[in-house]
Amino acid sequence: MRRKEARANSRLDTQDRLIAACRDVIVTEGAENCSVEKICHRAGFTRGAFYSNFSTKEELFAALAEEEYTRLADTFTQLCERWRTRGERVKPKAPESEQIEAIRRFLFEAIDSIGFGTSLYLIHTELMTRAVRDPAWGVDLSGVNKAFIDKMSEVVVSVLHAAGRELTTPVRPIVHSAIAIILRGAAIHEWRDAARRHHERELAELHARAAALGITDLSYALTEPEDLEGEAPPDPDETGVAGSFSRDIIETLVLLLFAASAPRRRRLRHDVTE
Repeated sequence: MRRKEARANSRLDTQDRLIAACRDVIVTEGAENCSVEKICHRAGFTRGAFYSNFSTKEELFAALAEEEYTRLADTFTQLCERWRTRGERVKPKAPESEQIEAIRRFLFEAIDSIGFGTSLYLIHTELMTRAVRDPAWGVDLSGVNKAFIDKMSEVVVSVLHAAGRELTTPVRPIVHSAIAIILRGAAIHEWRDAARRHHERELAELHARAAALGITDLSYALTEPEDLEGEAPPDPDETGVAGSFSRDIIETLVLLLFAASAPRRRRLRHDVTE
């Protein structure tokens, strides 16, 4: 029995490492360049180890999608439970400004909990792109995607409930719109952050070359990088979404949730499966 358990655990560990390697390759090189050879090299396994666990690369992609969406759903479940435990509530008759601030606070906490950055944007964009290009694989993705949408619907309803409000429109279109805004925000933040890091590296190299030549005054050569699409720079005193390059983009989601809701009545009546 122990040997069987050991073999089963070893197999699961191998699968987890292959899934992690697949995620890394997709993030750094894209799904179309994610070959079995690259996955095996990144995971430290042979092709034999790969094919003893997954019959095709598509099967591994499906496992990655299931793990990714399950991770997000589990995170949202824990988050909703934490909110219920904390018992933070805004009264339905509270001023609108107080309700909006509550939506912003809970929404930012929800986005921060799933990791707002490169991996979030690239993984989900690549999975959706593959689903469009390969309809058969897209059918396999639909099940785990539905479970994720259902769980995120619960989060949206919980955010509004905590803010003293409830939806006046079906929840699923709101959720799909929210995902689009979040992914766009993540992409813009990473884009601008990468540009900032590139500028800092160039600046450091310029200072090093100038120092080697005995030049001390570089004010004539120093310029700030141009803002991409005019987004406001992040607040250095904030972290997560609140301190990101994309705060203004995510703020539109706060307004969307407020506009699609009304002060809550006696009980939460909205069906999250609607």
